[in-house]
Amino acid sequence: MRIKRCSNINAQILNTFLCCVPIIQIFEILDISGYVEKKTVSGKATGQIDDVMIKDPYCEAYFPKRNAVHSNVKGNDLYFCSKKCRDKYVARQGQEN
Repeated sequence: MRIKRCSNINAQILNTFLCCVPIIQIFEILDISGYVEKKTVSGKATGQIDDVMIKDPYCEAYFPKRNAVHSNVKGNDLYFCSKKCRDKYVARQGQEN
């Protein structure tokens, strides 16, 4: 009786494996042919530039440009990670002059 149960479990495992392999192969074929488009978290296809990373001139942290706080200081376009960093940078520039 015990041998029969093991062979049933082995048969179930083999059955599951044989059912899954064709499904995996179908997805691989679709992926190779371009039918399955890979997406990033932002929803854009991979291989496309989602955004550029820029460096805050005050705290020197890198962050996506789309999240930046823009300011024009002395004719220069600057991008900051937060209003706090922008305000500190402007205050420091005022002290230097």
